[in-house]
Amino acid sequence: MKSTTWLASLAVTLGVFAAGHTAGTAIPRPPRGAREAFVIQAMQGTRLPMMGFERSYWDFYYGFALVISVLMVVMAAIAWQLRGVARADPSRALAMTVTLGAGCLGLLLLSVAFFFTGPIVLSALTVFCATMAAVSLGREARRAD
Repeated sequence: MKSTTWLASLAVTLGVFAAGHTAGTAIPRPPRGAREAFVIQAMQGTRLPMMGFERSYWDFYYGFALVISVLMVVMAAIAWQLRGVARADPSRALAMTVTLGAGCLGLLLLSVAFFFTGPIVLSALTVFCATMAAVSLGREARRAD
């Protein structure tokens, strides 16, 4: 397949990952039991001063979940935009694709270490798409020279 197809696949996979992450963390749901309710209440009730603001542990948890969703949407947009760069100049797109792939690898390693099947599978797919895009770009760049 062409690099542009792999980059489009990467963008779509990252978009699905972002949507799933947002739905799984940002949409409030009732606690599943007394222990979970206790932990959430403790996180929401424990407030600390931080650089002139008072924030709870829940604020950090919820805020970082949203930040991750935003960053995955940005990664998806970059992968989508790289398709145009790849068409015009594969060698220029290669370095950016490798960087994006390194970020995807970081997502995979963290998913394996801390999360569960959904994030592991989606981040593995992003690594695969980014790797295949980089391999394709390398071939296209050699042909262009």
